[in-house]
Amino acid sequence: MENVTPNSDIEIVITGASRGIGFELMKLCASHQHKVLGVARNLPAEMGDWEFVNGDITETETLVAAIKKMHGASHARLRVLVHNAGQVINSSFEDITDAQLQQLWEVNFRAPFTLTRSLISWLKAADAAHVIYIGSMGGFQGSVRYSGLSAYCAVKSAGASLMESLAVEYAETGIRFNALALGAVQTEMLEESIPDFNASLKPGDMAQYIYTFMMEGYKVMNGVVMPVRCGNP
Repeated sequence: MENVTPNSDIEIVITGASRGIGFELMKLCASHQHKVLGVARNLPAEMGDWEFVNGDITETETLVAAIKKMHGASHARLRVLVHNAGQVINSSFEDITDAQLQQLWEVNFRAPFTLTRSLISWLKAADAAHVIYIGSMGGFQGSVRYSGLSAYCAVKSAGASLMESLAVEYAETGIRFNALALGAVQTEMLEESIPDFNASLKPGDMAQYIYTFMMEGYKVMNGVVMPVRCGNP
């Protein structure tokens, strides 16, 4: 996947781009002159010259309409789609409400599912495309589990499984589907959900790894759920 000029069609879409890993990944892609579009519920304080679609990730139809309006070409080609947006709710199994469970499902599974489906024609139009689901070690089989995160771990596991299934369904196309099961990264989301946990990895460090995987991993991997952690988890 070669770099593109600023006037070319959109090349990369990153959800959850307003902060943490998504924001750092957005900056990194822009620094390499990729035509990148961020999807974010809240726009970041630092905007640069980057493009954003401002909206709730669960309102997929509205977001897709905005993306297509901005880049309107019916033959647009999308090379990389990164499902980075996520939500954690720390609650015991007995106390989590139906509304909270639904919200976890909407953000961590249904939104990536429907966004991928809505943009699949753009992905198929590219000579090679890579869809990446940013999962969690909490949803990786055999990893350490923490009390209060049962629902979160379950839906993240579902997202990773989706990538495995789509890799088979689209094996004859140029699209590759993979998931990265991330260990703890010191993001705002981690601080909000597990305030006393201190991770050794910073968002910028993980963004650099994801960028390399975006640009190179599709050449040798398809349908892989890869654990990415420093320590356990």
